[in-house]
Formats: sequence, structure tokens, C-alpha cells
Amino acid sequence: MGITRSAQVFICVSTIICLADAGSAQTLSREKVKQIEQPITAKISKDRIPAFSIAVALEGKLIWSNGYGMADLENFVPEKATTAYRSASVGKPITATAVI
Repeated sequence: MGITRSAQVFICVSTIICLADAGSAQTLSREKVKQIEQPITAKISKDRIPAFSIAVALEGKLIWSNGYGMADLENFVPEKATTAYRSASVGKPITATAVI
């Protein structure tokens, strides 16, 4: 049983988020943002993912967030860091994982 594509993206992004060390007070450097954005934009392009949001928090404080792609393909609404996603029943295992 291999790693799914979404798990690969999560692992990649999780690894990059760990690069945001304690020395970066309230924002990420351009280089760190570039390290985050490169694999995300490549994955979105390769697998035709319509939208993706990401946020980086350090010590409980949001230090960077962004959205990529289109939140609504029919109406050409761009994705934002604040776009809300409907998770439907997928939210149950996500919540269970967060509790664990």
C-alpha cells in the first residue's frame, strides 16, 4: 500500500512548514515562502487541483497564509487564504485525527 497523492502533498507541505524556525518572528522570508509555493504550484499544475489553501503558524500565531487556484471554476472566483471549504462527511475523520 503506497502513499496517496494527497498524503504526499501533506508530507511535503508539513516538511516545508517545519522550515519556519523560531527565528522568524512574525513573518516568513521571501525564500521560505518560495520554498512553500514551489511544490504546491507544481502539484496543482501537474494534478489539475482546482484550489488549495495553506497557512503557517508559529507558537500559536498565524505568520503566513495564501490561497492558490480557483475557488469556483464556473464563475472564475480566485482562491484566497480565507476561502471556506465544505468538507461534508470528510470532516469526521479530520476531527478525529485532530482529537488524537
